[in-house]
Amino acid sequence: MNDFGVSDLPPGLESLARALCAWVRQGNSASLERWFARELEADGAPIRLSIPDWRQCVRGLAEAKHCRPGWSQRVDRQALALLRSLLRFSRPAGTPTTDFDAVELDAGYRTSLAQLARAYARSGEARVIGWWLSLPDALHVPPPLPAWSSSRHVLAVLRGGWQKRDDLLVVDHRRREPQTRFELMGSGYSWLGPNWRLTSTVAALSSARPGSWISNSVADLLEWSYRSSGLRCTRTALLVRGRKMALLGDQIDGKDLRGRPLETEFDLPAGVTAEPIPGCRGLLLRTSSGRATAQVLPVALPAVPYETDRGQFRVLDDHSHLTLSCMARGGRCWLPLLVSWDPRRHRKRLSWRVLTVAQDSKVCEQDVAFAVRVSWGRDDTLVIYRSLGPSAPRSFLGYQTKARFLLGRFTNEGNVEPLLSVD
Repeated sequence: MNDFGVSDLPPGLESLARALCAWVRQGNSASLERWFARELEADGAPIRLSIPDWRQCVRGLAEAKHCRPGWSQRVDRQALALLRSLLRFSRPAGTPTTDFDAVELDAGYRTSLAQLARAYARSGEARVIGWWLSLPDALHVPPPLPAWSSSRHVLAVLRGGWQKRDDLLVVDHRRREPQTRFELMGSGYSWLGPNWRLTSTVAALSSARPGSWISNSVADLLEWSYRSSGLRCTRTALLVRGRKMALLGDQIDGKDLRGRPLETEFDLPAGVTAEPIPGCRGLLLRTSSGRATAQVLPVALPAVPYETDRGQFRVLDDHSHLTLSCMARGGRCWLPLLVSWDPRRHRKRLSWRVLTVAQDSKVCEQDVAFAVRVSWGRDDTLVIYRSLGPSAPRSFLGYQTKARFLLGRFTNEGNVEPLLSVD
C-alpha cells in the first residue's frame, strides 16, 4: 500500500487504502472508522484478511499517521488493537506467521514498526517492538498478553512470551476449507506449516467452529471442529509451556467408519528435512543448518517400526510434508502427533506404549478412549489421555479420571500428576 495505491489489492486492503487516502488528503476519518468496524473483531484481529496481509494494513496506518497526525482517539485505539494482533501473530523476528517466504524483516516494514513504536511510546505494544528491533526500553510498561483466541472464528495464537526464543503455535481456519493454516515454531525455528489437512476430504461442508480454549501458566490449548465428506473432524492444538513440546491431533467421527483408511498431512517448511529415528517409528526433523532438531512422534501407532495394519507415518521423498494414516476401528478415530524440540530430551532413550483404559472394570475400545505413555529415559515420562466419546469415569495406570482430555507426568513412584485437564 505504498503511496496508498489501490490497484491489485485484496478487497479488504483496497478499501483500507481508500480510507487512508481520504484521511491523508482531506482529514476525513469516517471511512477509516467504518473500515475498522467492518473488517476487525472487537479485539482488533482482521476477520477475513490472511495473516501475511496484516502487515500491509499496519504499514499503511503508520504511513498515514506519519503524513497527517491528529486522528481521533477512537481511531487510535482501533489502530493500536490491530497492531497488537499483528504482533501476536508474528514471529519474534517480526515476520508474519504462516508466510514462509518472509524469512527476514524488510527495511520498509521495520521502519513502519519503529514509527508506530514512537507514536504509541507509552504502550505495551511499543515495548514488544522495542525488544524485537533492539530499541531502547525506556518505559517499563507491561506488554500485552501474548496468547489469544477469537471467540467467533478459528483464529488463535498459542504462545507463552514475546522473547526471541519463546515458542508459538498459530492456527487459522477462518475459511471454509478442509485444511488449517498453521505454524509451529520452537526455540526460534519453524518446524511445521503452513497447511494441516485431511487427505480424504475435498471440501469443508461447514465453517470451522471454535471449541475449548485454555491459556494458563502450564499450556495453551485450542479445539475446533468442522464437517466434511460425511465426517466430523475435531482438531486439537496444544502448546506445553516451558517443556518445548506440542501436540496436534485430529479426531474423526462418522458413520460406517470402521475399516476405513484415514490420513492427515502436515506441511514441512522449506529447508526442514525428516529422517527416521533409529529403532523407532518417529521422525527426526532437522533444520538446513543442522543445528537444531525436533522429534515428531505418531503416539497412537506402535513405537517399534515393525509392519502393522494399524497405520503408518512417513515423509514424502521431497520432504514437503508428513503423512499420518491409520485404519479406523470404530465410529471414532484419533490421530495425534507429539512434537518435541528439546535437545537434552533427544539424547535419552525414547519409547512409548498405548495403554489399556478401563471403564466399569471393562476394557474400553479404541473408539471410546485412548491413553499413551511416552518416555525419554527414566526421569521424563508423560501420559496423554483422550475420551473420544462422552466423558465418563475411566482409569489407566491406576489413575481414575472423568476428564475429556488430560496431559500429565508419570512419576518414578508410578503416580500420574496432571499438568492439564479438560472436562
